Amino acid sequence: MKEVIFNISDYKSTGETYKDFYRDVFVKLDGKGIIDFEDLPDLHFHADILNEFMWYNHNENLKLIFVGLDLDKIERQETSDDYRWSLILSVMVDFVKKYPNNTLEFR
Repeated sequence: MKEVIFNISDYKSTGETYKDFYRDVFVKLDGKGIIDFEDLPDLHFHADILNEFMWYNHNENLKLIFVGLDLDKIERQETSDDYRWSLILSVMVDFVKKYPNNTLEFR
């Protein structure tokens, strides 16, 4: 199983850390190697595009690890960043439910 770690403390975009995640997931899951996404290095910061992007990786046996996310704050959606993170997490949770060869972990 391939571990892919998303450490939120590495994301420096003030108030828009979700944008750093979109760029990070593209790099870590080799978006340039997927013809449909090679010209979308930020996936247009859109959960629907992230969902499609993850489908292309469904056979990869991924262990997706999120480090440092404040899940309670995201659930309360206090900021637009929290709202965007809730959309990202929804995509990731659905991804591992639909493709159980992949896992999701929060640290």
